[in-house]
Amino acid sequence: MLTICLFIEPDLTPKEQEIIKTFAGWITFMECFGLNPKDEDDVDEAMVILKILVVHEGNKENVIAAVLDARHARGS
Repeated sequence: MLTICLFIEPDLTPKEQEIIKTFAGWITFMECFGLNPKDEDDVDEAMVILKILVVHEGNKENVIAAVLDARHARGS
């Protein structure tokens, strides 16, 4: 039996692509934040996170920690 898994991967700027590569790809990036790459709302949230990472490139670890803390605080 063949299973096809489709996921949504948006068009990315070169800078966004660089950041995604540090996570070993789009799916891994989304999974790091507990997001589902097949869910359009989660993809939108991932893009917000990615844009924050682009702006705060030098503080990647702090941005990731803040995002995860915020998600945990709201029960996601």
